Amino acid sequence: MSVSDLQHVLAQCMGSENAAVREAAESAQHATEQFKAGEISREEYTDLLDDANRHLVIDQNMAEMG
Repeated sequence: MSVSDLQHVLAQCMGSENAAVREAAESAQHATEQFKAGEISREEYTDLLDDANRHLVIDQNMAEMG
């Protein structure tokens, strides 16, 4: 998936009614902007996206345990 494809998906996720999804998308969008501006490496970018995904999974699991 290209960065522009990812940004399109993130834009859709930012409109989610689920706060955890919105927050993960906002975090990923911020990391994407940093990557595009050359402020972070591809490795850091990938780590940040992985981290946002892990947080989303944890939030969803906690909500299910609720």
